[in-house]
Amino acid sequence: MEPAASAAARIIDDVDTTQRLRAWTHGRQRLGDQAATPLEAIASVVAVYSAHPTAPLALSARCRTMNAAAFRELDVRRLALRVPGMRGSQFLAPRDHAARVFGAFRMTPSVLAARLRRSDLTPEQYADMADRILASATEPRLPKELHAVTGRSGLELSVVLNTLRVQGRMLGIAGGSLRTSNLRYVATDSWAPGALQVADRDRAVAEVAGDYLRGYGPARVADFAWWAGLPKGLAQSALAMHTTIDVEDGLLLHKDDEGPFSTVTRLRGTVDLLPKWDAYTMGFAPDGRARLVHPDNQPNIYVTKGRVAPGQPNIGLPGDGFPVVLVDGEAVGTWNVTVAGASVALFDTAGPVTRRRLEERLDGVRALLSEPA
Repeated sequence: MEPAASAAARIIDDVDTTQRLRAWTHGRQRLGDQAATPLEAIASVVAVYSAHPTAPLALSARCRTMNAAAFRELDVRRLALRVPGMRGSQFLAPRDHAARVFGAFRMTPSVLAARLRRSDLTPEQYADMADRILASATEPRLPKELHAVTGRSGLELSVVLNTLRVQGRMLGIAGGSLRTSNLRYVATDSWAPGALQVADRDRAVAEVAGDYLRGYGPARVADFAWWAGLPKGLAQSALAMHTTIDVEDGLLLHKDDEGPFSTVTRLRGTVDLLPKWDAYTMGFAPDGRARLVHPDNQPNIYVTKGRVAPGQPNIGLPGDGFPVVLVDGEAVGTWNVTVAGASVALFDTAGPVTRRRLEERLDGVRALLSEPA
């Protein structure tokens, strides 16, 4: 549907656009401990990168009740599933929404076949190993247990396990540590039968587009396409399935959100610590990130070829988001917590109140990551 004219568009000139977008997205993504449960925190951003410590830290930034026990409950009660999603990465998604995330971004058979060719496994060898693994993994199994079943290890076993996950036939279950994933593997049909069944990819993409609008909008077609890793034409078609308003310069907002958006006020006094690959930093195309970072500082919060960001190792793929310090929704620095201690690299000076709140946030991260496995 064509974006409609809106009250939000009419008043946008009266309020700083960037501040309004920043406050709106901060709230919609439940930053600042606004989610009642870890599951609500995940749903607010569609899904979170499943790697540790990103996943638990992303939920901790959104939910005050997040702790090691609450995170493990997501697996124990099978409330969330690790599925292949946007840009081919693995995400932790609410079980009720996992099918559309999986269905929207499912790899084609030709891509899967190319993966196997690069591993030097024949289709027959893969099929044999897959059958053995799935028959054994009716309960979560460690890789060494699956090695005993198949007689294969290392790269060959890793390729088979990853391909089974990409196909939706196997799920990863986190180990005890919040610092590292230490995955165990289980057959999808045993752990969550029917949870990844999807009949229509176009419908799945359209559903994900609606979820994106609610968690990331107002956003442009280019932002959704970048976040999802989809061709711009497909992204535009998916967004067109929803009634939206154009608040300014192609920034689309779901029509149902017009009233609340028109009354949102700027953030004051908030401090948040976001992990690497957080949904907020990874949610918009490179030329659409003004709501979260000043253009002068943008190269300091993403992996950039040929540039070393303050306090960061510059390890990863170009465009990967670093751990970020947010003050009132804007990235003002980066941070790290390791077993050796914490480090913060701010782009400018911070007042005593902000410093105190930052230390409180760092204390929370230390406590979460030090909880026993």
